[in-house]
Order: sequence, then C-alpha cells, then structure tokens
Amino acid sequence: MKVTNGDQPMDIIPIAVRYPLLQTWVCAKQMTQQQIGKTFGTDDENSTEGQAPMTRAMVGVEILKSNQNGIMEFKDCPSLTQAVEMVSVCSWTDHLVELQLWTELAFMALEAKNHPVVMKCATHALAFAEKGTQTGRKSDRHNLVLEQEMLHYASCIFGQSLIKNTQGKNSVVRKAMQQFLDSARFASNARNYNLVMTAARHYWNACLPLINQPMERELLKEPLTILLDCIRDTTDKNLFKKEEDEEVETTPRNPPSVKALPPVDSGDTEAVDVNEDDLIGQEKSTTAAIGGPDDDLTLRASLYGVLFQSYADKGEWDAGLKAMEQAINDMPRTNHRLLIFKHLVVVKAKIGLGVAMSIQKFKDEREDYVAHMWRRVALCSHDIHEQLQAYQNAIEALSSPWTDWQKVDYLIEFGQWLYCNEFPVSDAMSQIDWAIDILLNMKYDDAKSLRSADQDEEVTDIEKDVGKNKKGAKGRRSAKTPPASSGKVDKKGKKPEKQVAKVSQPPKKKGKEVERSATEAVEMSDSETELINKEMVPQQKQAVIGVLPSNPSLTMDDLSHVSQLEGLFRTHIIQAQIVGRSSAYYKDYCLMAYTFVIRMWQVSLSNAGPTMKEIVKQQAAEGQDTKGSAKGKKKEVKEVEKKERPKHKGPLDHVPTTTEEWSMYDAPDEAIEAFKHKLMASTGINDKTILKPTLTLYYLDILSTSLRQLGYSHLVFPLFAIGDVITRDLVPDRPMNTLIHLKAMEVCIELNLANGASFHNKLSQYRLYEDEQAKVHQEMALWQERQQQVAREEQRIKDTLNKYKRESQRLHMTERDREILTKTAMSSQTSTSGIKTGNGSTAFTLKKMEGKNKVSHLGREIGALQIQDTWAETAEMLIRNGIYQPARELLNEAHMAATVFDNKALVAKVLYLLGKLSFFEAQYGQAVNFATQAQHIYDGDEMFWFDTTMLMVNSHIMDFNQKDKSKLRKARALLLNALYIFNQVSALHPNKHSINGFILAMLEAKLGSVQAKIVMGENDNLLKNKVMAALNSATKKMADGSERLIELGYNHEALMIMKEQAALFTHLARLMPMNANKHEYYVKALNILQKAVQASSSILHDVITSTTIQEMKSVSYPIQREAAEVQLLCAELMLEMFELHLQELRDEQLEKKRKGSVLRVVEELVKEIPDYTEGEQQWHDAVKVIGDTMLIMLVEAHSLCIHIVELKTRCMADIGQCLRLLGILKGPDPPAQWRVQQLEALKAIQQIEKMSLVADDVKPEKEGDQKEEEVVISSTSPEFIKNSRLVTEMKLALDLSHSFIAQATEVLTQAVSLSLAKGLLDSASQAALELVECCGQFDSSMASQYLAVHQSCQASLYLEGLMKKALYDPHLSQQGALIHQRHNIMENNILSNGSHGPIMKALLNTLTETSEAWRRLQVTSQHMELVKEFPSNFTFIIMQHSPDRSRLYGCVLDKSKSGGGAGKAAPKNPGGHGSSNKAKVISMETSAKRMDDLLSRFKWYRHEIMQTLLKKEYQRSQMASREKMMANLDENLKNVDVDAALLREWEEDDRRLHGNFTELLEAMENYLQPITAQLEQLLRSQSAAGSEPTKSRPSKDDSSQEYIVLLIDQYLMELPLEALECFQSYSIASLTREISLQMLYHKFHIEPMDEAAEKAKKEKEKLKPPSRIPGLRDASKKQAKIIPLDRSINPGFLPVDTHAFK
Repeated sequence: MKVTNGDQPMDIIPIAVRYPLLQTWVCAKQMTQQQIGKTFGTDDENSTEGQAPMTRAMVGVEILKSNQNGIMEFKDCPSLTQAVEMVSVCSWTDHLVELQLWTELAFMALEAKNHPVVMKCATHALAFAEKGTQTGRKSDRHNLVLEQEMLHYASCIFGQSLIKNTQGKNSVVRKAMQQFLDSARFASNARNYNLVMTAARHYWNACLPLINQPMERELLKEPLTILLDCIRDTTDKNLFKKEEDEEVETTPRNPPSVKALPPVDSGDTEAVDVNEDDLIGQEKSTTAAIGGPDDDLTLRASLYGVLFQSYADKGEWDAGLKAMEQAINDMPRTNHRLLIFKHLVVVKAKIGLGVAMSIQKFKDEREDYVAHMWRRVALCSHDIHEQLQAYQNAIEALSSPWTDWQKVDYLIEFGQWLYCNEFPVSDAMSQIDWAIDILLNMKYDDAKSLRSADQDEEVTDIEKDVGKNKKGAKGRRSAKTPPASSGKVDKKGKKPEKQVAKVSQPPKKKGKEVERSATEAVEMSDSETELINKEMVPQQKQAVIGVLPSNPSLTMDDLSHVSQLEGLFRTHIIQAQIVGRSSAYYKDYCLMAYTFVIRMWQVSLSNAGPTMKEIVKQQAAEGQDTKGSAKGKKKEVKEVEKKERPKHKGPLDHVPTTTEEWSMYDAPDEAIEAFKHKLMASTGINDKTILKPTLTLYYLDILSTSLRQLGYSHLVFPLFAIGDVITRDLVPDRPMNTLIHLKAMEVCIELNLANGASFHNKLSQYRLYEDEQAKVHQEMALWQERQQQVAREEQRIKDTLNKYKRESQRLHMTERDREILTKTAMSSQTSTSGIKTGNGSTAFTLKKMEGKNKVSHLGREIGALQIQDTWAETAEMLIRNGIYQPARELLNEAHMAATVFDNKALVAKVLYLLGKLSFFEAQYGQAVNFATQAQHIYDGDEMFWFDTTMLMVNSHIMDFNQKDKSKLRKARALLLNALYIFNQVSALHPNKHSINGFILAMLEAKLGSVQAKIVMGENDNLLKNKVMAALNSATKKMADGSERLIELGYNHEALMIMKEQAALFTHLARLMPMNANKHEYYVKALNILQKAVQASSSILHDVITSTTIQEMKSVSYPIQREAAEVQLLCAELMLEMFELHLQELRDEQLEKKRKGSVLRVVEELVKEIPDYTEGEQQWHDAVKVIGDTMLIMLVEAHSLCIHIVELKTRCMADIGQCLRLLGILKGPDPPAQWRVQQLEALKAIQQIEKMSLVADDVKPEKEGDQKEEEVVISSTSPEFIKNSRLVTEMKLALDLSHSFIAQATEVLTQAVSLSLAKGLLDSASQAALELVECCGQFDSSMASQYLAVHQSCQASLYLEGLMKKALYDPHLSQQGALIHQRHNIMENNILSNGSHGPIMKALLNTLTETSEAWRRLQVTSQHMELVKEFPSNFTFIIMQHSPDRSRLYGCVLDKSKSGGGAGKAAPKNPGGHGSSNKAKVISMETSAKRMDDLLSRFKWYRHEIMQTLLKKEYQRSQMASREKMMANLDENLKNVDVDAALLREWEEDDRRLHGNFTELLEAMENYLQPITAQLEQLLRSQSAAGSEPTKSRPSKDDSSQEYIVLLIDQYLMELPLEALECFQSYSIASLTREISLQMLYHKFHIEPMDEAAEKAKKEKEKLKPPSRIPGLRDASKKQAKIIPLDRSINPGFLPVDTHAFK
C-alpha cells in the first residue's frame, strides 16, 4: 500500500492493478478486527492528486460491501449515497474498474431497495455499452469478457429494480424486459451460458403477464428471437449428450395438459385465437410434467412456444415452421421437445404439409391426448380431406369409457363441421345421434365419475399438477368405470350389435372395410401418408356410427344428471338447426329440447328441498362461526343483487305447472344456494354441471326464438328462468339478466298475461347504468393506451436494433455473430412495419385480445359475454317494442365501444339496428345509409345481408322525399340484384336450403308486391290487357313465394304475403265493371284466404294440443290471434261476395216481376242448362254455402279472440253484418227499409183510388152473389192450395228474416257500446253503419242516432290520418313522435299485442295530457246523448257517404228529447214545434266515380276563378300604369275604348263563371236530389207549422227561425251545399257546417277547469302587467260594474266572455 500510494513516480501502478490490493487490504483489516480511518487508505482525506480520489472511492465501496458480510462492521463506513458521490467525482483512468464499481453500487442499492440510486448507478454502468472500456486498438479478450459480464449484471440489476417498481405500468415492464434482454446479450458476448439463462429467467418472469394478448406477443417476437439466439450460441451441445443416450425420443406418460396448445382457428383467417390460460398453461404444464421451474430446457421450450404464437397471430406460418425446426435442431433430444412438436403439428397442418411423422411422437400418450392432437390438426388444416381424416382419427382414438364426454364434444363439433362444409345432412345428423346415444347410455354414477375425470384432465393449475406424482396419474388412468359405449362386453358376456351408417369419406385402403385406429394412423410413414392423400377420392364406406341403448326402457324420469340433460338439450337444438324449419322433425327436436329443460328444473328443484333442510341443519350445528359466515354471505348477496325480488309464495322447491305460474317464476335465492351445495354437485344448476354457461345461454336464446316462431310462446318461460339463474349465479351479468327479463315481459304481453308482464317489468329497467358505462369507457381508454404503447414500442425496438448494430461493430465478434444480428435486424424491420395503430387496419382486434373460451356453433363463433353485445341485443328488443330513445342510447354506447375495439361484426349489427331505428322514426334516408355502411364494413351471413337489403328496400318504398316512380324502381332494382346473388349463394350452400329458400321466397314475393305497386301507380286504367298481364305476373310471384314459405315452415311470413295478395285481388275485383270479372277475382282472393285459414288453423291446432283448456281461458296466443285475424279477413271477403250475390239475386227477382206469368213459364221451358266457365263454377259453388260458412267462421273467430277487445269488436260487427245479410237472403221480398215512406204513400194512394171506385161503380146484387159463389168454389182448387202454401212459406221466411235482423241488431248494439267504451273507432263505425242498415226507415230515430255515431267515428279516423300526414316527420314535434310510435306499435299488434302493454298505456296517457288535437279525436261512449246538450232550435242534418262511397245517407236528427234526461219530460219549445219527432233517414245509391267527377268539376271551377282573378288583377295594374303615364297627355290622345273593352271582357268572364257555377249547382242538385227532396219537404213542413208564410223576411228575434247545422263528410265539405235550393227558406236564420256531431260538441262544450288549473290561471293574471294605454287600465273593472252579471239568454244564443276579446 505504501509502495504503490503514488509518492514515488517510479512505483505508480495502474489503478486496475492496485484495485485487488485495496480489496485484500480491506479484507485483512476486517479479519484482524482493525478499523479504517476516514482517509480510506490515503494520506490526506481531502487530497485530489493522483490516484487518491480513486483509492478513497474503491476503499469506500469495499468497506460498504464488507459491512454486509456479518464479520465486523467498520465504524467510518460511508453511506450508499456518499459512496456514489465518491465514485462519480473521480476521473477514472481505467473505465473497467469504474464499471465494476458502478455495478457493485447498483447491486447494493438494489439490496437496500433504493430505486433512484439503482437507476443512477446502472445508467452510469450501461453507458459503457456503446463506448466500451477499452481505449486502444487492441483489446484484451479477458477484459472484454469481464466488461460484458459487468454490463450483464448492471442490466439485470436495473431490470430487477424496474420490476419491483412497476406500479402496474406496462411501459415500465417493457423497459425492464429490455434490460433483461440486454443482459442476456451481454452474457452471450461473454460466452457465459449460466448468465444467459439467468437473464432468460428474469425475462420470462417479466413477460409472463403479457403473453396472453396477441398485441403483446407481437412485440415479443424479435426480443425472443434474440434471446433464443443468445441461448443457442452459448449452449454446450455436449452437455446433454449423456441424457440423449439414455432417453432418446421418449415422452412422459403423463403429458402436458391439453390446454398447453392454444386453439387454432380453422378458418381462412391468418391468425390463431389464444385462450387466456393457454400460454400460461404452456409454462405451467410443461414445468409440472417435465421438470421444475429452474429447468433450462423447460424454459427454452416455453420461449419457443411464445415465439410460435407470435408468428401464428399474424399468420406467418412459414416463419413459424422455420422457428420450430430451428428449435428442434437446437434443443437436445429430450422430453422437453414435446411442446415444440405440438406447435410443429399445428404449423404443418396450416401450411398443408404431412403431419403423420410429427404426430408419431405422441404415439405412447394417452388416447385423449392423441385425440386432442388430431383435433388440432383438423382445426388447422385447410384441406377438407385432411380435416375429415383428422376428425375421424380423433374420434376413433377415444375408445375408453372415461373419455365419453370428450368424445361427445368431438362428435358434436364434427357434425357441425360436416354441415358447414356441405357434406350430406344425414352424415352430420349421424354424428349428433351418436353423441346423443352416448349421453343417453350414461348412468348417474357413471356420468358423475366420467365428468370428474374429464375435469381432472383439463386442470392446468401448476400447484395441482406439481403435487401429483406419476403414481397418482397412473391411478387415475386405471380407474374402473362401467362401459358407456359400444364395442364393450356387457355383464352377460354378449357383445351388443353396432349401428351401421353410410358416411361419405375418402377411403383409407382399398379392399378391407375396417377402421384404422389412431395408433396405426400415427405410425404411418411419410410416403404412406402421401400415397393415401393421393387416393383421397370420396366413396361409400361402412363405418360404425352410434351405440345401442344400454337400457331400452329408458324414460325421461330416469335422467337425473343435469350435465347429461344439458348436453341432450344442446344436441337436440343443434339437430333442429341442421335440419332447418323445412324438415318435419324441426318442431319435434325443439320440443324435445324443451322437455330436457323442464326435466332439469324438476331434477334441480326436487333435490333442492332436502338440500335446503340440510343446509339449515348444518348452519344450526356450526354455531357462531357459521352465523358470522352466513352474515358475510348475506352481505355479499345484497351487494351483488340490488333489485328487490318479490317474496315467493308456497314451497321454495315447488315446480310451476301452468303458464301463468311460469310467467311469474323467479328462482329463490335459497334454491340457488342449494344448487351450489356439494349434495347437488350433479343434480343442481351450478358450475359443475354447466361448464359452459355462455354457450348454454346462447342455445337457450336459440330455443326460445324457435319456439316463438313456431307459435309455442307459452313454453319459453322455463328457458328464461334458467337464463336468470345463470346470469345471477354462474356468470353474474346484470345487463344480460335485464335482457332476459325484458324478453320475458315481451312474451307476457304477447300472451296477454298482465301479472307476468308487471312482474318482469319490476325486475328489468331498459336504461344505461352508470357503473357499466364507466367500465366500458375505462376498457376503451386502456385499449387506446395500449395502441399508443404499441407505436412507441415499435419505435423503441427499431432504435434498439440500430444500437445493437453499432455495438456489434465495436465488439470483436465472429462473422457468424454479425450475420445473426444483421439477419435479426432485417426481419425486425419487415415485421414491425406491419404494425399499425389508430384507426387503421390493425392486426390486433378485440376478438383476439379477449378470445377466451370460444366455441363454434354451425360456423358462428361464440365467446364470453360482452356488455356491448348485450346492449345491442337489448336495443334490438326495445326497437321491436317501440321504445326508441333508450334503444338509441344503448346503440350509441355499443357503437362507440365496437369502433374502438375494431369489432366489425358488432359495428355492422349496431349500424343495422340504427338503420332500423331510423326507419321506424321515418328517417328513411338515414336508414338506407346505415344499411349500406353495415354491408360495406362486415361480410356477415345470409340473414345479415337479407335483413339489410330488406331494410333498404322498405326504406326506399316508404321514403316520402322521393317520387313514387323513382323510389319504387330503386326498390325493384335492389330486389333483382339480391335475387341474382342469393340464387348463386343457394347453389353453393345446399345444406342451408331452409334459410336460402326462405330468403329467395321473401325476395320474390317482395318483388311481386313492388311490381304491382309500380303497375298500379303508373297506369290509370288497370283494365288494359298489358296492365293486367303485368299484375298477373306480380301476383304469380307473390303466390310462388307464399307457397314456398309454407313448404319451408315459415307460416307467419307466408300469411302476410297471402293477405297482401288477397287484398290486391279484392281491389281488382272492385274495379271490374262486369260482374263476371268481379267473380273471377273474388274467387281468387277467397281461395288464397281459405288456404291461409287452413295453414293458420293447422298450426293453432298443434299449439292448442300442448296446453289445457283452463290455460286457454286465461292466455291469448299470438298464433291464436293471427288465426282469428285471417278468419276475419276471409269472412269479410265472403261478406263482400255475399252482398254482391244478394244484389244479383235482387236484380233477378225484379226482372222476374216485370215479366208476365206466361213469359216466365215459357222461359222456364226453353231454358238451357248453363255452361259455366271454371271461374263462374267456382263462384256459384262458393255462394251456395257462403252464408253458413262465413257465419261458422265468424263464430269460431269470436271464440279465439275473446280476450282481445280489438278483434272481438271487429268480429261482432262482422257477425252483425252477416246476420243482416242472411236476413235479407231469407226474406221473401227485397229489403224495404229504405222504401217504407214510399210504400206508405203508395198504400194511401191505393186506398183513395179504391174508395173512389167503390163510390162510382156500384155492381148489382146478383153479380155480387155470383162472385162470392165463385170465390167459394175457387177455394178448393189446386191453385188456391198452391198459393196458400206459398203464402205460408213466405210468412215463415219473413219471420226468419225478422229473427236474423233482430239478432243482428242485438249483436251490433253490443259491438257499438263495447267499441266506444274501448275507443275502437273503426269497429264502432262499421257496427253503427250496419245498425243504420238494419233499422232504416223502420226506426228513423235510432237509425239517425247511429248514423251520427258512424259519422263521428269516420270523421275522427279521417282527421287522425290527416294529422299523421301533417306530422309525418316525428322529429319535428313531440306529438308527431308519439303518434308515429303508436302507429308502429299497432302495425304489429296482432302478434305482439302491444296495445295492451305498459308502453302503449304510457304513450296514450302522454298524448291525452299534452295534445288537444288528440283529445278531440276521441268519441265519447255517451254519443247518443250529445243532441240533448244543444239548444232546442238547432236542426242537425247529416249527409254521410258509406266507406266505399256506394251509398249516400242523409238524416235529420230527432231533437224531441233534447235538453232533458231519461225519464224526464222534454222542455217546451218557444216555437211550439220542438215536441214533434222530426227524425228522418234517407239512403240513396251512388258511386265513387260520380262523386269524384263532381269534385273534379268544382276543383276545375275554383282553378278557373283563380285564373280569372289573377288576370283581372294584372289588367288592373296595367291600366293603372297606363293612366299614370298618360296623365299629362292631351285629352284627344287618350284612348277611352280600352277601358270599355276591359269592362266588357270582365262582364263576359263574370257571366261565364256564373253560368258555370249554375251548371255545377244543377249537377250538385241532381246528385243530392233524393235527399234534398225529402229535406225540402221536412223544412217546408216545419216552416208551415211554426208560422204562416210571409213574403217579408222575418225578424231576428222571431222564435220560428231555424238554425241548421250541416254535418257532412270530407267529400261533401268541398261542395257549396249552402247554395242548395232546399236551404233558401226565410225561416232558416243560420246555416253552419261541421264534419261530425262529436267535433261540434268539442267546440260547443267547454270542459270546466279543475281547481289547480283555475288557481294557476288566476295567479297568471295577477302577474300580468297592466296595460300602458291610457284609459284601458281599469276598463275591465268599469265594464264589469256597468254590465249586469245576471242576464237572460235568448233562445239559440250562447253566453260569451267578452273580457277575453282582443
């Protein structure tokens, strides 16, 4: 120390040589228990000359390090911070020593957990990585190795410190991983294998949490490549030579877990979906099965596995294959290569190479593992023949009973694969049948033990696997279980027969038809495999499919294992989906699946009762500890379940038996807790029996949808109950639970179960929860942050690789090392360049990031529950039920999340739903845009394209912003293009015959409908041959579509098309001028509706058989209402036909009466048998029995719709009309209800003529005696007897006719009362008009009242339609939005029964409260009493057309009872004529054409007046301008003839217009003459009765004046009825017009304000500021004082508040 202290320049040595001396000196001091002074080995503490600062720094660091060895502590030891300061202030002459000191200080700081000091020291140390410690050209190899080792330690220490201070930040973890990677690289430069493996272990532990996500694995690709190259370069291959000799290509008997290999996508996508536990399972399972955590080979295998997954994520299969081959070459031939071979099999299958040699490595493994590998090959292979062979090998490998569950899963998957790849459906069904056979042959104990064994195989937890030795594994393999499949010997020693089925598959060998076992398959050589692949020609082969039932007498009660029942439930749904709705077995499969669900409930609840008792006993026995734990459980339950569920009545283990009980069933919390008890491990609905709850929810949704489509809506409640249990316990999910209850509420409304709807409405709230919204927003923020981190990490990787290049140039490396680094850098640039962030096409999707537990169902991938998916489904259901605003909020949130996560499928679905929402909100342009965007974003399945296409078509048709011609042609173009495409798709996918057939039929029918609309819209005359041919072509398309839909099982859609087609034929029949043509189209429409009735009745019969009569009385099924509606449509068409037939019979009767008796006899003799055409024959056959047929049909419809008031009132109105027509048919004479007054007048005239003849012509007595004698003689003649018999028959017929009329009147009266009470104006209008026809002039008072009811209802309906047109855009006003929403709900009311739901009730309440116009549309149920509310001198004259404008009714309302109530005397009229009954009803035949012609003439006249007035105005302006110009000219120059000419022209125009108006008045008089003639007589008689006629006009206060109120329909409103001659009497003081009596009452009657409204009005008046006009401030007070408060009101006047005048 003294020699080398620097005093003598000749004795100075390098600091690197002096450093060991200092270390030895400090150690000697400590060993001799001597202290070191503060000078730290130097003469002066403050000396800065020479090597003194460096000496103090080295000694200080050594003292600090020695104090930690526990021998002796130096008192003057510097602190860590002081030591760092001492080292940093030195000017080091040897950088290697400085590097060593910084490394030692970093290690001591790490031990002291001083992270800032670690960072400082490590940073100083790592600064030498680029510049190095060797300054000369020639570097010492030993110093270089020492330098790299120190850099290794520094990087490793730095990384460990970062790991301990990550604070959950991935960016810090990535920095630490980079340090570990640098550490491994430095160790590789030092050729130190142990240091490389140490860095590799640190790197693996750091990256372990990140390898679950493809995004992170992509960033690990290049670092892993570098790390593995470092390990390979430093590995001594002779190290494992001894192990290779002892263990050549042997594999462990207990292989790694099945989950060690990630599932590989079998599609064409270039990606591998990785399960969350798969990659972790690689390390865990391999560690557990092969070696401990410190096994270097295990670590290398795991690193290679992650590297392969990173290649697989981006579909770089060639690079992955190269990496795996490199791994096999680098890894020693030990058991650790098993994982490498698994990946090699996957990548070879993906590329299309042979896998036989690779799978041969697993020949000694258990059969379940071999089957798993073959399934991996099937999923990864692209060749269909290789996939088929792999699936067969996988299934054939499973022959032991303990693998039955795995075999069932593989069979189900194989069957779906066969279906999706267009193999025969029978082959796919055979696999599913085989799985069902295995499930049915399982017994309770067998199933329990088998599933537990299968679960043991799926365990990948490292703690469990490490604790199990080989002996335990062998014991599990040798566990004895009873046989569950065929091929095994039974107890009697007999081998059961096998079922044989034909399967289309490639042959394995020609000649022998035997099965090749999995072992034989894996032992084939590569040449044999290639030969077999060349011979892969499909042919028929006998294969063993399925097993014989072990218990032929098996019943449903024998199945008591929930897992077994759940498997049977899923397999039957899959079978139903495979065969499609066109199959006759589709319904049976669905009902069988429902039966298994019911059995699950029976098993679970029956065992829950004893279990709950046992739980209570255990809790009572455990004491206080159990009570405390129970309180904790209750607290947890309360936290999870926030909704208050109603208390259950009756036993908790009661199984509901009726539909109403199931609709309100909610599994008790006690029962759910019992399901999880160990006593119900196999009989309860828990996580041990339902291993895939998300998949079970998916199949439950499919089954509920299928049952509802089939009409079995009442059977879906048990399915919803299981879904509720799953979402409450197995996978707690509040949004999905809410969706299930919303669906249950929807079904309750469909079935008219008000209690059930209210029950589920309390448990569901269709709104966004803040916590769920915040959770999704947080996930989106994290995902966006990850994408930004990817971009930063990409740049960092590039910078790191550039740094590696510079370091490689500095170091003296071999040429091979430089090639490795250069190659790595090039591959890194090409791979990282493919990473994109932001909104671009990123390779990392949500599907890959969260691809956990995904399975496939018929080609559709099913994953874990996602909130945004549930939001979209909830929004779809809300849109269907008319709840738009909450649906829009849900869709906006789901669209935001789907866009951020790049979930294209969900984005497309949300866009489609937004388009559907826009369609229902009348935003048709937006709907088209949304549908177009959805199609561009995502290539969905057939139904997705069909739905979006139909949305676009319907939007074009309904778009009011486009012209009719343009929008219909756009819709037709879309349909033609869709038909062309779907025809090609149907040819490519024959297995989807049901779906594709449905789509083609719907498109064809829609095309026919659009074509018919185009033809009818573009042609005024539909009777042209060309037009009729086009219409026939359109109806032919509709007929073909409906027939095809019925064949495929889509009856509801077929019924909709058939109703539209029948309506089109009915419209054409009404337009036909000749009866023969009418008959033809009526018969066509009738045939179509009769087919519809048969189809709906057959479905209804099947549905009714599944329920009881008691349930029928309390439940209204959708198919029941639909059948009733179809029957009503058919009956209404029959009524129309029947009415036409009666008119024809009436014309024939009148024609016969005009002919003489002789002529009639002659015609009977010479009449030939008519030769009818086919159409006429069908008409005559139909009308023969049409009366009885339609009455029977109406009675049946009435029995079906007894719970639905809308259909019931409509049915009653139709029954009344039918009875009235039957009364007319049975009557001996034509109906005389409108000829009563004529007959009475004619009878009076005949009586007067008879009296005059008797007075003038008196006969002799002899002649009278002779006449009497002749009468007596003739009474015994045959003619007299014949006439007597005829009279008797006519009298009986008349009595029968009166009986029908009386029954019709009773039914119609009830229909009117019920319709008005329920606000059903259409039914009330129809029934009231029928009552008018029944009463006629027989009871003018009643007929006039019901005519007023009919008019009020028609006026309200017309004004409602007018309001809809005015408020067509619901975005413009709240009133328009509510009316449009009500229209959408009522449009599908037959199936949804939405009019009885809470949504409709709330909507109507809002409309009534906020809309005055809506309130005025209501017709009061006391309409018959409204006349009494008006003054007595009001005379109401009603003129109303029938709905088809074939008749015009006129009447004068009776006001004899006005002003008084029932049982009170009518008040006296001052005029003296109000007490007489003035009711009078008139009816006349007319036509819509006559009315339209008259209206068009008046319209043209108004146009002519407008043109004339505009011309006059223009001429006046020109005249004024000319006069202004010529004002200064001489009088001689002025032309006075111009003004005179203009005046003459104006007079001529006035005369012309007056003449035209006179002609129009004459035409109007002629049109209304039958009614005005009667009105004129009535008004003249009233005038004569009131006072004597005078020539002078009566005074205003004359009490004889009449106040006429014309109540006319919308057509007559356009005519100047005030100009009619009948209204030109002086006795008429006023003439008022109104559209209905109800509307006049709304104007006349002022509803009194309630106290709150009146108080608010007074408060408003108080706050009103006084007027600023002088003299008006106190005018109201003065006027109130001047005008008396009590004044008498003259007759005919109303009190008016003059204070409200402005």
